[in-house]
Amino acid sequence: MNTAAQAHPGYVEVLKNLCPDEALLLTAYSDVSAHPAITIKGGLSNGGYVIYERFFNHLAHQVQLNTPSLIPSYLDNLIRLGILEVPLGTELSEQSLYEPLEIDPAIEPHLAQIVDSGKEVQFERLAIRLTNFGAQFLQQVVKEKT
Repeated sequence: MNTAAQAHPGYVEVLKNLCPDEALLLTAYSDVSAHPAITIKGGLSNGGYVIYERFFNHLAHQVQLNTPSLIPSYLDNLIRLGILEVPLGTELSEQSLYEPLEIDPAIEPHLAQIVDSGKEVQFERLAIRLTNFGAQFLQQVVKEKT
């Protein structure tokens, strides 16, 4: 089957809303459909929490981006476009994939700030994964063109 027959009409709108780094970021999903991430929280005594960082991940270690500090924003946009999703309560089955994130020196300032403010450090383990639409988009638009 040719590429035109598999092209979704929404691809044009997606392409209009992607920056080059976001397209590169999608290449990290070429071999794996989901990647681990954590949200770093400071737990409050009343059961609530304060979020210190969302979607902390190691995707920048896999793909060379022009502005890796914008990965959380890139992920927000890719989720908004329906390319990626972060299903609530879903973690990767391989729990050891989260350990490098939870001990990464880059998060130490957050951890210190949480502890200094009297909160409890909490990690929410997440799976950032391709949607069906995202997998098709990656195959038809990103993978074949890079």
